[in-house]
Amino acid sequence: MIKIHENYMNDLSEKSKAVYRELMTDPDFMEFYSYVTPIDVIENSRHGSRPSRRTGKRSLGDLRAIPWVFSWNQSRFYLPGWYGIGSALEELRSNHPESFALLKTEVKDWNFLYYVMSNVVLNLVYADPEIMKLYATLVPNAKLSEKFLNRILNEYNKTIQLMEEIFDSKLGVKKPQLLESFQYRKNGLVLLHNEQVKLLKKWRDLSANENNTEAETVLMNLLLTVNAIASGLKTTG
Repeated sequence: MIKIHENYMNDLSEKSKAVYRELMTDPDFMEFYSYVTPIDVIENSRHGSRPSRRTGKRSLGDLRAIPWVFSWNQSRFYLPGWYGIGSALEELRSNHPESFALLKTEVKDWNFLYYVMSNVVLNLVYADPEIMKLYATLVPNAKLSEKFLNRILNEYNKTIQLMEEIFDSKLGVKKPQLLESFQYRKNGLVLLHNEQVKLLKKWRDLSANENNTEAETVLMNLLLTVNAIASGLKTTG
């Protein structure tokens, strides 16, 4: 019989949601997001049964879930899959050490908890701080870029540390076959990300200066990088 603590899952859920929402509701966050991911390219893609946005407004609430996750995956933040859980686990460990110890025990036997935590690990394995920094160079406002990048990387490092403590192993050890398979594609993906960032900057500059014909040509190449990166990652949103 699994001993399920009646409070710690609720505590984790509420705290991680609060940390996530605090980031999302920062007044400057959508500006950072619009530069640091290729969401504008995805919105110009010629596939999908529904538009990326429900009403056409440029707001978080209007953006559909699939393009939201897809765009974060493309720039290797994988943000929706892990952001907030590190802070929630840290608070649980500090304020309720007995619950944290129970979680560490139950993650081995409680299938639901193992599934949730394993999915966090999966997203952390695919996230890449160096690629995040590469896409952050696309943000024209350096202070804005640094503000959010540091915040995200701090949470990323915290989450890595806590997940390794929970599983008593390095993340790569927990998913050895996944990591080995991913290593074969890693160098090729780095080249693709560099090409995408170069093309994103060029396309956005051309579009801003209304060089529409040349911008359309660059967009076609950008869409190819989106497809290639998705294929290399074996996921979209």
